[in-house]
Amino acid sequence: MVAMADNNSFFFNPLGSFEYCPPSVASDGLLWAQVIKVDTWTGATLTWSSADCYPSEPVFVPAPDAKSEDDGVLLSALVYGRDARRVALLVLCARSLRRRALAAFRTPSPAPKCLHGWFLPHAPQA
Repeated sequence: MVAMADNNSFFFNPLGSFEYCPPSVASDGLLWAQVIKVDTWTGATLTWSSADCYPSEPVFVPAPDAKSEDDGVLLSALVYGRDARRVALLVLCARSLRRRALAAFRTPSPAPKCLHGWFLPHAPQA
């Protein structure tokens, strides 16, 4: 779970809690299948998901001149179920969870679903 409050200048409210929190949610108990934004004051939620796509825990990047707690973007690494070599970096608007950008590419070997770092030895070119 990543709280959006990364800028101490105004993001921390007097109650010491965050208004917005974007956790990833497991659909099958094993793989994370969506990003959810929860308004902890009202209980309202927004979600982002895509078929056969598994996002990592989102990372919040505040806008340089942020005016509110959710003024910025969320970054999430994506892996795919049917194509183990397809990966992507997703950029979502933190306020609306609408996609702002997606950089997709294929890896030389299958990408693990763990998303917490995986190192491959350098293979000499033939």
